[in-house]
Amino acid sequence: MSTATFGQAKPIINLLIDQKEVSKEGITALVESGLLADLLDADPANINRDDFRKLLGLTSAEMKAHVDRGLSLKEMISAGKYDWVNDDITEKRFPIKGSGSSETYSELVHFDRNISSKGAVNDLDKQGLRPADIAEILAFGAAFPDEQRKYPIMELGSVARVCGLRYVAFLDRDGSERGLSLCRWDGYWLADCRFLAARK
Repeated sequence: MSTATFGQAKPIINLLIDQKEVSKEGITALVESGLLADLLDADPANINRDDFRKLLGLTSAEMKAHVDRGLSLKEMISAGKYDWVNDDITEKRFPIKGSGSSETYSELVHFDRNISSKGAVNDLDKQGLRPADIAEILAFGAAFPDEQRKYPIMELGSVARVCGLRYVAFLDRDGSERGLSLCRWDGYWLADCRFLAARK
């Protein structure tokens, strides 16, 4: 077995800093804790990533939801059993694109900083991801209703015009209640937001 060199490790460290927003102090703390050494002793082939994330108290990296594009928007919304829905989320503004049904593996991406819609889409692209559309976020909301109680979840793949301005739908919350809301495409998303995405 070959041993990794510092030259090989440097890009990995830079990736952690750039994509995961890990500070140099955070990396130092991880190394000094011995947790990284324990992880490197393990065989990645024998580790299930989702089980590993659950052990760490993290959300599953990928979540599978059944997306049926044969349903109407109204039927998709009804399946989510939301406590409220913005009246401007209509079939005309958010047409369902494509046909058929499939199992879609989605990821919740957390940038952990204020970010514009364009910036989020660009960063997702760098990670080999595309933003979810309206059908995918509605399927996700129905399959994982508790996730939006933790943080707002955005879709950036379906953009609608409302009173001449661009809006996207997102899974909203108010205490334990769940909602389907709209927010302006322009402007910035707050650091607590998650973005629903899928592999290209």
